[in-house]
Amino acid sequence: MASACRGHLTAAGLSCAIERVDDTTAHHAGASLAIWGESTSGGCLGADRAGAIGRSSEAIGALVAKTFLEDLGSGATVDRHVADQLVLFAALARGTTRYLVPRESEHLATNLWIIEQFGARGSVDGKRVVVDGLGLVRVRKSEGVGVRQPATSA
Repeated sequence: MASACRGHLTAAGLSCAIERVDDTTAHHAGASLAIWGESTSGGCLGADRAGAIGRSSEAIGALVAKTFLEDLGSGATVDRHVADQLVLFAALARGTTRYLVPRESEHLATNLWIIEQFGARGSVDGKRVVVDGLGLVRVRKSEGVGVRQPATSA
């Protein structure tokens, strides 16, 4: 897996370091491959794939590299898997969150719909996601699930 992935990344002009982890605490036998890269501005993109019966390690390595290179080449600030998950956190934050995604997905559309059910606003235009958050603060036992930030006067 790792060797196949490294070959594809090297062919694309990227260098990589590989660390093998033998996780004896895993509940199930099997293998997986996860890669990530950090941009000069601090952004982080990643890709992964779990092994399965009948899925060759070379195919997994190739798919992980292909996914990573697609997301990297898209100019996105987050990878395709983080893109939809960030919507929920952005909806809880105060202010407006903006980021670029590799492509629109059904998961992204679903999470944008979900946050609107709670009163936040979100949209995606091409690759640009914008979420206007609710500004919720930590949970307090006596006040319920969340507390809206009080308006501050200038």
